[in-house]
Amino acid sequence: MPDGQKGVWNRPGLCLVRNPRNVELFEKLGIDQVVNVPGIIAGMLEPV
Repeated sequence: MPDGQKGVWNRPGLCLVRNPRNVELFEKLGIDQVVNVPGIIAGMLEPV
């Protein structure tokens, strides 16, 4: 568990990020799972 979470949360953190530039920020803040929603959608729209 990252230092930022000790004594604050008792379960893993999850964050939905709308701006892909913020993924690294939330990871540095100690969020366990960061979901890049636009990245997922862009991956679905790529041509086959």
